[in-house]
Amino acid sequence: MNKKIYLPLIFLAFIFLIAWNLYGQTKPSPARQTWEYKTCSLYCNTDNKGWIERYEDGVSMGAPFSMLERMKELGAQGWELIAVVPLSNSYHNGYTNTNFENSRPETTPSVAGFTNQMSFYFKRQK
Repeated sequence: MNKKIYLPLIFLAFIFLIAWNLYGQTKPSPARQTWEYKTCSLYCNTDNKGWIERYEDGVSMGAPFSMLERMKELGAQGWELIAVVPLSNSYHNGYTNTNFENSRPETTPSVAGFTNQMSFYFKRQK
C-alpha cells in the first residue's frame, strides 16, 4: 500500500524538477555589469618635502592639490575607491664615500622602504 503512494509522489517530483530546469533555462540572464576605471597617483621626492606631483589616468595635474578634496569630488561623480597602493621605487645603493678631512666613512642615506608613490584606484559603473 505504501508503494502506491510513493510512486505518484516520485513521478510528480520528477515532473517538477524537469519544469523547474526548463524555466531556469528560458529565463533571461541579467545584463553583465561594465565598469570604467580611474587611477590617481601621487609622487614625492626622497627629501620628504611632501607630495609634489599628481597624475590622473597618466595626465599630470600639477600641484598644489588636496587628495582628500579630489576624492570627495570623485565620490560625488559616482567613483568608488577600490584600492590604495603605496609604492617604494627608491633604494639604497650601499656605496661608501670617504671623508678625508675627518678620516671616517660616509654612507649615502638609506631610503629603502620610503614610500614615494601612492596610487589610488577607482571604479564606477558605465
